[in-house]
Amino acid sequence: MYAVIDIETTGGNFRWGRITEIAIFIHNGKEVVEEYSTLVNPEMPIPSFITNLTGISNEMVANAPVFEEIAPEINRITEGKIFVAHNSQFDYSFVRHEFRRMGQEYDRPTLCTVRASRKIIPGQLSYSLGKLCDQLSIQLENRHRAKGDAAATVKLLELLLDTDKENKLGSLVAEQQPSSPYNKYLGNTKLEDLPQSPGIIYFTGQDDELLYIDSARNIRKKVLTHLRNKGGRSTVHMRDRLKEVDYEETGTYLIAQLRAKEEIIKMKPLLNPVPKTVNTPKRWCIVPDIQLDGYIRLKLERIPHNGTPGSFRTKKEALEVIEKLISGNQLCASFTPLVESSARAKGGVCVNGHKIYCKGACREEENPEDYNQRIDAALQSLDTNKNQLIVEKGRNPQEKALIKIENSFSVSWGYLNLEEKPVNLDQLLECSTTVCKSPEATDIAQNYLLKNNVQQIFSY
Repeated sequence: MYAVIDIETTGGNFRWGRITEIAIFIHNGKEVVEEYSTLVNPEMPIPSFITNLTGISNEMVANAPVFEEIAPEINRITEGKIFVAHNSQFDYSFVRHEFRRMGQEYDRPTLCTVRASRKIIPGQLSYSLGKLCDQLSIQLENRHRAKGDAAATVKLLELLLDTDKENKLGSLVAEQQPSSPYNKYLGNTKLEDLPQSPGIIYFTGQDDELLYIDSARNIRKKVLTHLRNKGGRSTVHMRDRLKEVDYEETGTYLIAQLRAKEEIIKMKPLLNPVPKTVNTPKRWCIVPDIQLDGYIRLKLERIPHNGTPGSFRTKKEALEVIEKLISGNQLCASFTPLVESSARAKGGVCVNGHKIYCKGACREEENPEDYNQRIDAALQSLDTNKNQLIVEKGRNPQEKALIKIENSFSVSWGYLNLEEKPVNLDQLLECSTTVCKSPEATDIAQNYLLKNNVQQIFSY
């Protein structure tokens, strides 16, 4: 027997959100035999953006029952059934947490129709409920309302039951049992209660010593990786010493990485590798060098980076930029690192296959003052758009995470409450006030940008 369930909530996280509507269809594998649905008073205001999405307002739930009043009926109707939902972890976590608020446990085997659809009907363009229903010609009425979404999930379950010839659904139910064998290592924490969101994880030992700190894209999955002893050499024997797992959600994995680096340096966990002492990181910098003949040469130096314009992680990057400066500002290649000093000594002209862009400075056909003006303009061009503001998901739907990179040197972050409705970039920048003190902050941020798509990024 299956209990196909959908809920609407005040937000996306069961720790701070509440249920506003629930619908349950009891299915015997062939047809629906019982159904139940009601609005629920969440005992908290419903955010305006949630009302815009679901259509459920504070006025609609004002006289609705609170969860405690409907809990006996939910417990009765779902007892002995498989808890089925599209993204079952979301719905199941909210329902179980509502019961725990009342001091009661709620344990049911679960089946996620997202995972089941990927297994049984692979190759779909999307597995979100709305798009999957469109692709499979399943009628979906009253989208983002509990009864409408649950009714569509019933049709999807029936399709999966008809298509499943290898009993993949049965194996998925077994995999998704709420009681994890790894819970015995976690003290008061339950693996299924950990969020599937980015954040920092703190592993604490039997004597309350801090064993390990880690960053995670998905806190629950990363904890499970460590509990399976697959978290790396440092954590192979950690689970046998564990007493508790704590965490801090960060909204975005970038802030999780930055915070974890800082915390490791500050708190020195027993099993984390000892951070190397890093002073100011060194970078390749393009620096001017005026010679006795009055002409400014460009040279490369690997020096501690303190926000100097024209600094790069690798020598190759710096040489590529110098190549562009030469062509864009009519500079002389023989006055840069692109041409070896031995070649300059053989006449001091643009050689080694480099196209001649200059106006003859290397042949003393242009006076130093005019040439040096173009050098100054070229160096000033390196100072443009060096600052970046990254906008990512926040810790809940009501906020955004903001990460600021200034002069490719300083990294700071903060969170914006969407209710504040900023009107310009300056107001966004003011939200990024927590400065990261890790010497690796810039490299972490730049590597993140190379490997991840972000919601928005501003250069200024």
